[in-house]
Amino acid sequence: MQLNFKIKDDHIQLLNATVTPVNKSVNYLTAAFDIDDAWDGARVTAVFCGRSNDPLSVLLDGITNIFVIPWEALQSDVLKVSAYGIKENDGQTVRITSNTVELRLDKAGPVQGAEPLTPSFTSWEQVVSRINDIEAGIVPAGSIGMEKLDDALQNKINTKADKQNASGGFAGGRDAYAQNGGGAVGSGAYSGEGFAGGKEAWACGLETDYETGGFFQFPIDSIQLGSGINSKPKTFQVYTYRMMNADGTIPYERYGAVVDTKIAEAKSQHTADIESLSKSIDTKIAEAKSIIPKRYIVSELPTTDIDENGTYLVPADEP
Repeated sequence: MQLNFKIKDDHIQLLNATVTPVNKSVNYLTAAFDIDDAWDGARVTAVFCGRSNDPLSVLLDGITNIFVIPWEALQSDVLKVSAYGIKENDGQTVRITSNTVELRLDKAGPVQGAEPLTPSFTSWEQVVSRINDIEAGIVPAGSIGMEKLDDALQNKINTKADKQNASGGFAGGRDAYAQNGGGAVGSGAYSGEGFAGGKEAWACGLETDYETGGFFQFPIDSIQLGSGINSKPKTFQVYTYRMMNADGTIPYERYGAVVDTKIAEAKSQHTADIESLSKSIDTKIAEAKSIIPKRYIVSELPTTDIDENGTYLVPADEP
């Protein structure tokens, strides 16, 4: 049995509305779609669901547009049918949606000895199946329907979370790009021959484009983590902080401040030690001077205010 649908503009209509299918059939009830010109160039998907099951999508082939209705949608007393199409128009993505048609299903009689049912194909499995049909020569590769499938396949490839290019580079993330075996992970990440990780992380060389006034990128082997540009070959950088030089040494700015601080601390301590020693020597000298007897040269020996630790000298009249 076949249900015939007509899609005109954004409305869908059941042409043989007097037909009442029976529910719970499997691989028996088919649907055919007649689609008007408004949907030309669009990848059209028909959507079926019953009273309680999740919507099931079927990708139309663009040639006959006739296919078996998924059995999961035929398990209740109602079948709901709608469609939508996706196409590009002047660089913009256009989505056309239709209304939903509801059909009443008669209740099936008892079924015994039925084999376990396998789930119906998903939309992506349908694409793979159609591609296999092309390789087997069942469906012509140049058909309009397969052009739509090619577009769907290409969209799937373009939106993959990871991509490997022809030169062996690996890129993961939106607009990420890797050359010459490099790796780029993150939105807008770019790597020439090294690795770039993080949003807008670039591991590449830059040269000025004198014609445009901008610059262009060229591959180098460097590592950049986090937003920023590392254009020094064989170096490792985090954001704008270089962590390793090309010769494997640590950049001075990573440890220089610490060394300078330690030197300043050592100088300060050394100066303090010298000052302390100098004061100690002065004290000792003063103490030594205080116990050395003084000499007094006088014309005659004193009789009062005598320094008991002093020595009084009276010059002789003759040598």
